Amino acid sequence: MTAVWEAVPVAMPRGGGLLWVDDLCHLGPDYLARYFRPQHQGIAPRVLALALRGAAPEVADHVLAHAAPELAAAVRAHGAVDTNRAEVLQAQLAVASVYFWEMAYHGYPEVYERFSARQQPPLDEMFPPETYRGRTVLDVGTGGGRLLVHLDGHAAELYGIDPCPPLLGIAGTKVPGAILREGGFDRLPLADASVDAVISHGAYQISEERGGLAGLAEIRRVLRPGGTARIAVAKAETARHLRSTGATEIPVRGAIEWTAPPKTEDPLLHHLLRLARVAFGEDGRATTPVWLFEVG
Repeated sequence: MTAVWEAVPVAMPRGGGLLWVDDLCHLGPDYLARYFRPQHQGIAPRVLALALRGAAPEVADHVLAHAAPELAAAVRAHGAVDTNRAEVLQAQLAVASVYFWEMAYHGYPEVYERFSARQQPPLDEMFPPETYRGRTVLDVGTGGGRLLVHLDGHAAELYGIDPCPPLLGIAGTKVPGAILREGGFDRLPLADASVDAVISHGAYQISEERGGLAGLAEIRRVLRPGGTARIAVAKAETARHLRSTGATEIPVRGAIEWTAPPKTEDPLLHHLLRLARVAFGEDGRATTPVWLFEVG
């Protein structure tokens, strides 16, 4: 193996976030080539270069071998800059924070699926099954297939899109009749005007890498004339963004209801719940708000 650059060994901080830069190895070649755009997340090529210099050499090789050529070239250009462990650690913290969720569900899909199982969104209110009866429906960011299960037997045809193949595999075991494809908001792998409805819960985000204006344009592209799109989000910041785009807000009476996992559960699961800012009461339950928007 040819060294990408002179490595700067940095150990993951004690008591840290359980996943660190070396977990970028779980992002597959197709994801890195099509969706890995750290500059859209505020991570400059120099910062990514510093972070990877403290990663295992095979991790740096993997990322740069499969990332977009222009990104890989920009990162390599910073490989010889003088640096120190403190600067590398800071860069790793930035990258690990931004890509924590991607590393979690690409590398540990079974834990992410258990995280998803702890929550119960008000799906009947937001996505009434009778609304989708006999229609061709696309679920973007389908994950383990919760919305597909919700509409199975109601929609005439169900598509599920997600950038994570392991989670698509889980969804396929739940709804064998669904058509599952790897993809994301930025480039939906469907033809123009091919679906009657688009739905999404918890997947759309502000950045162009994970949604943004490009994602809304893609949703409109695949909708047939008269089609509808509903996007549910769990962050107030994302809700403000969707309001600013002119999307129509639909009031939601219910909330996401959570049940706490046993203390003996995987520490990563507990960490995901903390990152999601779920504060359980003494009864082991919690609620968090959800916002719903219609995109025309």
